Amino acid sequence: MFKFEREQVVYDIAGVKLGGQPGEYPTVLIGSIFYEKHKIVSDPMKGEFDKKAAEELIKKQEELYDKTGNPFIIDVVGLSSEALERYIDFVADVTEAPFLVDSFSPNVRLSAIKHAIEVGLKERAIYNSIDNHVSDEEINSLRDLGVESSVLMAYNPRNVWAKGRVEILKGWEGQLG
Repeated sequence: MFKFEREQVVYDIAGVKLGGQPGEYPTVLIGSIFYEKHKIVSDPMKGEFDKKAAEELIKKQEELYDKTGNPFIIDVVGLSSEALERYIDFVADVTEAPFLVDSFSPNVRLSAIKHAIEVGLKERAIYNSIDNHVSDEEINSLRDLGVESSVLMAYNPRNVWAKGRVEILKGWEGQLG
């Protein structure tokens, strides 16, 4: 089996291990919930949704974990702070799994990650994501909040190949990587 020569890092987020050598840990499955136009959501701005259907989807992920041994993370998506915070509270009550705090809006993500930390979910909450559009203000807010886990999206719209991803990580046009 393929093995990296360089030492690999393993991250443990609420009992789910990410990283390591290929095959060292099972692949982590990530399923999204409450995304735009998701049929279980009735009001995406207020965060109103079919609780029974949402719980069934989460329990299905738990069943798949029991059958396959593949751990999971729930990608909790919201259009507004109010909605995303309601979704996070619901998910946290239904499962012990870690979750991604996800929105197209940095302000919504920051408000929701702050909420998650305030209600004691810091160890399970993963900020999704830091990318090439991140502002200094957003980075400083994450630091000030003490966010421990985040997705780092190494996507370069100017060069979508591996070399472009490395450029994003190293820095470009005077910006830090």
